[in-house]
Amino acid sequence: MWIPSACNVVVLLELLSNALGNLCGFVEW
Repeated sequence: MWIPSACNVVVLLELLSNALGNLCGFVEW
C-alpha cells in the first residue's frame, strides 16, 4: 500500500498551487 510521506504531500501541494497560479494568470490575461 502506498502511504504518502510529508515530502510527497508538500511537493504535490506546491505543484497544485503552481498550476492554480498559472491558471489565474491565464484568466487575468
